[in-house]
Order: sequence, then C-alpha cells, then structure tokens
Amino acid sequence: SSLAAVLAGGAPELFLGKLQDLASVGFYSRANGLVQMFYRLVIDAVGVVCLPWFSKRSREDGTISEPFLKATAYVSAVGWFFCIILICQAYSIVRILYGSQWGDSVDLVKILALATAIGVPASLCHVALLSIGAVNTIALLTVFGALVTVPLVAFAAFHGAIAVSFSAVAISLIMASVSLVVTSKHIGFPLLNL
Repeated sequence: SSLAAVLAGGAPELFLGKLQDLASVGFYSRANGLVQMFYRLVIDAVGVVCLPWFSKRSREDGTISEPFLKATAYVSAVGWFFCIILICQAYSIVRILYGSQWGDSVDLVKILALATAIGVPASLCHVALLSIGAVNTIALLTVFGALVTVPLVAFAAFHGAIAVSFSAVAISLIMASVSLVVTSKHIGFPLLNL
C-alpha cells in the first residue's frame, strides 16, 4: 500500500514532467506543497492523537463511531477554514511565502485547495480503520486510490497543470466518498451523521 500511495502521490509531477514542461511541474509542485501543509501540520498531528484514542475506545466500547465523528467535525472545521483562506488569499500567500516569480501557481493553489476541502472529512478514515485492525481494507483503499489517480492524472496531464489540478478535485471527490462509505460500514455509523 505504501508503494501504491507513493505512485499516486507522485503521478501529477511525473506525468506533467513527461507530457508538459518543467515549469508546469514546478508551479504544480509549489501549489501542491502549499496546500499539503494542512495534512503535514494538522492531520499528521491529529492522527497521532486519534489512533490511540480510537484504539482505546474500540477495545472498551467496541465502537469508535462517536469519537470518529467528533474528530472529523473538528478537523473539517479547521480544514475548511484553511482551504477558504487559501482560496480567497492565494495570491497574497504565494507572493509572501514564495515570491512573485511563483505567481503562475496561484490558480493551481485555489483548485488544489478545493480538492483538499472535499477530502478533509475523509482524512481520518485510515486512522479509524487502522485502530480497529482493518489493515487489509486500508491496503485495498490505497490500491484503489492509485488505480483511480494514475489514469485520471495521465489523461489530464496532456492538457496542462490546470487540468491536473481539476483531476485532483475529481479524485478527491471519489476517494472521500469511497473512504467514508467503507469506514462507515466498518465502524458502524450512518453517513447522515457526518
């Protein structure tokens, strides 16, 4: 599953590099790095706390639906706020953090922030599945994600970095939906409770 995750994560830069030019790879990579700060700064930290919390609740109560929904609500509020700020202030943020030479990445930041906003509610699904020992399900979700991502990104890369960013929105919608449905079946919460 780690190999599939690396393949899916590197697909945009790989295909843009092969089918476009290095400038488009650089602008996409810069925009993606900015948007991914949310996962590195928030989700990674929250996941470290949620894994033992979910595991403990799973052992004690036999269910983690309540803590999962609570953590998802908090993470979604923070994540959506982060994404809204990025969408509204992309130009200023890119200019302050990276300089005016990265101005072509502003539109990419906005689109990738939308993709991130769509995926935020599913960001703790892997942690929840890991806490109940559903490792095979995580591997299947990761491989499925790679099978969805690679062809969509490959097709989009023919049309440029903007198209690859829009493919990230579609991929995020598909993967968030599938992850939430699978997680809801494993930990037993109705999707409407989200």
